[in-house]
Amino acid sequence: MTIQQLKQTLSLPQLLTHYNLTPNKHKLIKCPFHEDKKASLQINEDFYYCHGCAKKGDIIDWVQEFDKCTKKEAIDKCKSFLTPYQEPNKQITKPITMKTNPNFDKLFDQFNKCLLTNPKAMEYAKSRMLNPEETQIGFNDGKLFDKLKNCLIFPLRDKKGEIVSYYGRSVAETATSKHFYLSDRQGLYPRYPEKDTKKLILTEAVIDALTLGRAVMEAFESTNYKILSLYGVNGLTEEHIQAIKELKELNEIIFFFDGDKPGREATTKYTQILHEILPKITISEVQTPENEDINSLAVNYSFEALLQLLSERKKASPTPPKEGLLERKVLPNPFAQSLASPSFGGVGEALLSFENDKIKLEVLGKISSKDLSELRVTLAIYNLLKIDYPSRQNLNLYNDDQVEKVIRKVAEKLELGTRIINEGIQKLILQLEIYRQNATKKEKVATRYPLRTLTDKDTLESIELLKSSHLIENLIQILEETGLVGEGKNALFLYLILLSHKMKKTLHAVVQGTSGSGKSHLVSGVADCMYDQNKIKRFTRVTDKSFYNYGEFDLVNTGIILEDYDGLSEEAELAWRELQSNEKLSSSVSQKNEQTGDIKTGEKYVFGPIASLVATTKFRMYEDNESRVFIIAIDESDAQTERVLEYMAKKASGEITNEMETKNKQILQNICHLLQPYQVKNQYRLELPQNVKHRRRLTQMLHDFIAQVTILNQFRRQKSPLTPEGGTLESKVLPNPFAQSLGSPSFGGVGEALITEIEDLEIAVDLMFNSIVIKADELDGILRQFYENLKTYIEKKAKTLSKKPSDVDFTQREIRQFFNVSKTQMQRYFEELEQLEYITKTHVGKRNSYYYQIDFWDNIEKIRSEIRENLFQQIALYKNQGS
Repeated sequence: MTIQQLKQTLSLPQLLTHYNLTPNKHKLIKCPFHEDKKASLQINEDFYYCHGCAKKGDIIDWVQEFDKCTKKEAIDKCKSFLTPYQEPNKQITKPITMKTNPNFDKLFDQFNKCLLTNPKAMEYAKSRMLNPEETQIGFNDGKLFDKLKNCLIFPLRDKKGEIVSYYGRSVAETATSKHFYLSDRQGLYPRYPEKDTKKLILTEAVIDALTLGRAVMEAFESTNYKILSLYGVNGLTEEHIQAIKELKELNEIIFFFDGDKPGREATTKYTQILHEILPKITISEVQTPENEDINSLAVNYSFEALLQLLSERKKASPTPPKEGLLERKVLPNPFAQSLASPSFGGVGEALLSFENDKIKLEVLGKISSKDLSELRVTLAIYNLLKIDYPSRQNLNLYNDDQVEKVIRKVAEKLELGTRIINEGIQKLILQLEIYRQNATKKEKVATRYPLRTLTDKDTLESIELLKSSHLIENLIQILEETGLVGEGKNALFLYLILLSHKMKKTLHAVVQGTSGSGKSHLVSGVADCMYDQNKIKRFTRVTDKSFYNYGEFDLVNTGIILEDYDGLSEEAELAWRELQSNEKLSSSVSQKNEQTGDIKTGEKYVFGPIASLVATTKFRMYEDNESRVFIIAIDESDAQTERVLEYMAKKASGEITNEMETKNKQILQNICHLLQPYQVKNQYRLELPQNVKHRRRLTQMLHDFIAQVTILNQFRRQKSPLTPEGGTLESKVLPNPFAQSLGSPSFGGVGEALITEIEDLEIAVDLMFNSIVIKADELDGILRQFYENLKTYIEKKAKTLSKKPSDVDFTQREIRQFFNVSKTQMQRYFEELEQLEYITKTHVGKRNSYYYQIDFWDNIEKIRSEIRENLFQQIALYKNQGS
């Protein structure tokens, strides 16, 4: 029998009979896990929750907790309580109609289970802070009940506490009506007030009542406040009035309605009605901020906001407003700022408070969680029996002598008894200890960039694109339509490199270009096409130690974007380099023991792997950094400039919009999301030309990139099951006549491996060809573009002068003015070319200006064609072997 079958067969009430425990009519028992004077443990069919100690779980958790045993022992004990298990018959259930007179209690248990298994309803409930796992609400998907479809279900109860009707709140965003009730509505929410109720809070809506109930329950262990929901601004029924009239100990009714015109008018109207019925009862109203309600205050601020507003309530006037006065003036509170202030919860406002009918204590400022041996606070203590300024005291609540001294001093100033103040301080200490314990727990990091949920349509369209035989051409076009016009092939190369941040083996690239050439635009544009932007970290500046100060796993499988590599210090470059090659940073650091003060040597680790894209204007990088990355150069030709200007003109005219660019980025994000890590088995080995720099490392990077291309084509590639040793079954490695076999990269897939095909080699070589050429070229990408343009200019000038190109003289100013390049940039070009002996000074002219000639006429096109021919010859040989 599976655990799921065990839970389906043995219900929680059945289990409790074996422990001689029986829930009352409200499905509550006294909690055995803490001292419980009043039943607070809620029992449902398959789970329990204690409103006092917050214990919760299912039948197995109960046995584990109650009997103090292991999980296996608990499962065995649950099985011993069973009759022989029979597979439940799966019957097709028809929705219950109102004509069938449904069992509301039993039906609500089904609604509760439906809520816990419906993601949309759970998301809505959590967005409204309704705590669906622990509160009595349900959801009707229409399969069980033909009314209140697609609504959160709230039970309405009679005097006996039994469910007699429901209220439904639609979760559909497009619904024209949000609130629904059954015909012949009866019952109250959350239940009839208890007969000893002294203070009754009336809310405008059911969700507001549930929200306020949670706030009051979490703030106070026991309270005289009871809550009753009306059914809208016109929803004070005879049943409500009769229930209120029966409360013999009631001394105050508090209206907590919405902060809008209907809410204020309803408060005035019902104040008049209840004052006439119960003239001796104090009627108060909470000054709700404009256009806010109880639930929105809890969601946008906190439960403390509700409690502070409740503590600042005003006595309501039964007199209706004068004719012509539409808005009521709200008097300022001399002791607290408005809740609508953006600084709510800041310095000078109450963080936590305790209040009874005589005294109020507020904690001002923050509470330190570093040293748990003391509880130092600043208190504002009020005498509620008279209007006066508070006594403000700064003290350590764990110092009894100091506390006693403050109590005597405050008692004299506020004219209160020391026993009253001492009782308030002791209860406040308990609240503060609970607050500080919760504050010391590690908080979940908020997501900066919420993830889009892919629709079925998005998924199908993306898979269809990934299965297309023209995938590469389509991706290049889509990338250009995101705003990377003219750089589609380079953009796809960088896209695949940054996409590797999801994989076990990551890649890195540097984009070179002059200032204003668009290198940062290219890098950031590619980064925008990644699905999970929380995994993409963009930096304009990196300090020396910043990489070392990350958490141990903060950088695992992240993509790092450095928009200006020129600003990196030598220390930061070292850290970046180690993260690339070693995939972790390890530091030996001095660590101080906070308790003993001893200083010892410890170890600190920051783990990768990371993928990275970097933009730079530097001609040359430190060789250790350069060898670890692919290098590409921005196209700075006149033709590319015209393409960019044409795109700008189209965007300015509205022919291209930001929405169109965003739509294309989302297509690429969807692809990024769908592509999964796999191990890749590459039976082909390519050898780079002898003149390529860092040939060993670049060859490994080439095969890593081929594996990344294979992953891009995973929807069109065959898969081979992995053997226990990690290899594939029946995978034959073809011999390479040009190179020895290199180790195949592993990309972390589980169970299956993708098989590389010839097409993957062709795509990889084509996309990274310019990077290979840059590695083979003595000049970097920026300088090569300038040098080729310079040779073209000199050749044209030579024809005009009827000279050989090698005999033509030129000056820096001549070239600078022709190419419209700054003087500083031109000096960098000339100095680099002169050092490499590509140009030489011939003589000094007028005003000490130097004349130059080209000394070395290389043929980069020939080099490019030789490299391309070498690589594609190897690929062609594999094609012939395969055929």
